Amino acid sequence: MSDLNTEEKILEAAREVFIAKGLDGARMQDIADKAGINKALLHYYFRSKEMLFQKIFLEKGRELVQVLEQVVGTNLSVREILAMLIDLESDKLDQEPLMPLFVISEINRNPAKLLQVPEIQACRQCLKKLALQIDLEKEQGKIRKELQFQDVIMDVMSLMHFPRIGKNLFVEMLYDRDKVDFAKEVTRRREHIKFVILRSLEP
Repeated sequence: MSDLNTEEKILEAAREVFIAKGLDGARMQDIADKAGINKALLHYYFRSKEMLFQKIFLEKGRELVQVLEQVVGTNLSVREILAMLIDLESDKLDQEPLMPLFVISEINRNPAKLLQVPEIQACRQCLKKLALQIDLEKEQGKIRKELQFQDVIMDVMSLMHFPRIGKNLFVEMLYDRDKVDFAKEVTRRREHIKFVILRSLEP
C-alpha cells in the first residue's frame, strides 16, 4: 500500500470517527481500527489526535470557503447568490448529514482557538462582501430596508442545519420513527428553504 493510499485511508477513517464522536470522544485506536491499520502506523503518519483533528477540521473550513467563493463577489444578484449557496450546501449536507453537528460542537468547545484559523477568517471576508452587496441592493430598493444581514445568514443556517442536528427528535415526533421518510423530506426542503429566504428579501 502506498503512503498516499495509507494517509487517505487514515483521513477518511478520521472524518467518520470525528464526525460521529467529536474530538473528546474519539480515540486513536478507533481511527486505526476504522482505517484497518495498527495504531503504531497511525502514529507514524499523525503524532497526535489533535494534529489529525486539526487537519480534518481545516479541510471542512476550506470546503466552506470554496462554496462561498464560488458565488460571493460575482455579478450575481443577492437572490441568485443565496439560492446557489443553499443548493451547494445542501449537496454537501446530503453527503455528510452530521457535519453541522460536528462543526458547531467543536467551535463551541474551543471558539477562541478555532475561530482564528485562516479558513474561518476567509469565510468572514466572504460574508462581509455579501453584506455589502445586500446593503447596495437595499439602497436600490431591491431588498426590504428593514432586513438585517445577520438575520439572513442565521435564517439560512438554521433552516438548513437544525433539521439534521435535531434528526432524532424530528424522526420521533414528526415522521413516526421513519428515518427514510425523514431523509426524503430533508432533501425536499431545499426548495422550501429557498422560498422562505427569498421571500424574506422582498421590499
